[in-house]
Amino acid sequence: MRRLLPRRRCGAAVCRGRSGFFRLSGRHVPVTGETAADWAREYNARFRAVPAAESCSPAEERALAAGGEALWIWDGAERIGLGRVRGSELLAVAALLPGAGERCVRALAARCAGPEVRLTCAEENTRAMRLYDRLGFSRGAEERVWFSI
Repeated sequence: MRRLLPRRRCGAAVCRGRSGFFRLSGRHVPVTGETAADWAREYNARFRAVPAAESCSPAEERALAAGGEALWIWDGAERIGLGRVRGSELLAVAALLPGAGERCVRALAARCAGPEVRLTCAEENTRAMRLYDRLGFSRGAEERVWFSI
């Protein structure tokens, strides 16, 4: 028997000029065929405890390198995070080091196309919500997402 469980997610957007605010704080390197498995493993580990987060399946892992939206974030010689960007939307942001979240968001937002950056965050992910608030994201409409189990 399948049940549907509701989860709430809060949308957020920034519509201000990004040139000064979202200056590049790290460099982003696209995932390659050789690094896709590592990226998927780190992604799944970081998002396992986040409500409403998707996981990266082995089938998706093979498509990561071809898609160009999965990225590693580096600061100098140190890999500090990972993310996923499609157009003007941040699909995923995860710091691999304590305190690197802001640098990761800034680096990924600098890669976004257009005058605004959009993201969706689980309401229960309070640490991320505080970071996005601090960075100037404005909260958008709350949406409900239903999952079947």
